[in-house]
Amino acid sequence: MISTSRLIENLIGDYVAFDEGGQPVDIDIPKTIGPAAFLVAPVTDAVKRVEGDVVESLDRDELWSVEAMVLNRVVLRRLEDRGMSVEELLERVRDLGYRWQVSPISAP
Repeated sequence: MISTSRLIENLIGDYVAFDEGGQPVDIDIPKTIGPAAFLVAPVTDAVKRVEGDVVESLDRDELWSVEAMVLNRVVLRRLEDRGMSVEELLERVRDLGYRWQVSPISAP
């Protein structure tokens, strides 16, 4: 579960970067980041999708790997102080009127 109070405790400046479990991660946050963002990197491994008996390769150039989520201090303070799943957090941030920005952390 993602704890907003724990994220607030781990702010670096006005932002905190964290993984899907709510654990803070040490990653460079771009200076132009918005209040709510996904930091993404290109996918480098082979990716396949299985539908029934068919295995299909996916184009890695059309995929991104989420390396971290980032929220700023203002968004965090507007969220309830309770544990949330990733899905609940995504929805709650949207309900507050913020849009999730996607920001690459490295060139493809």
